[in-house]
Amino acid sequence: GLDNFSAGWQIAAHLLKLGCRQPKFVTRPMSAGTVQSRIAGAREVFLRGGLELDDGFVCAGDPADLSYVRGVL
Repeated sequence: GLDNFSAGWQIAAHLLKLGCRQPKFVTRPMSAGTVQSRIAGAREVFLRGGLELDDGFVCAGDPADLSYVRGVL
């Protein structure tokens, strides 16, 4: 199976390497528990990378809704 923590870790490490300094994790409301594992992996990388993540790091909404995503950014 997929290691969701590792998946979140790998994506976040890639974004950090590209210079991302204000990351957001957009997820659908009431997502499966596996998403929480991905968030945990990503959060760990960003914190180890010296970023301060606020309460707005995880944003619950419809990632297919472009107006929502633009508002998050």
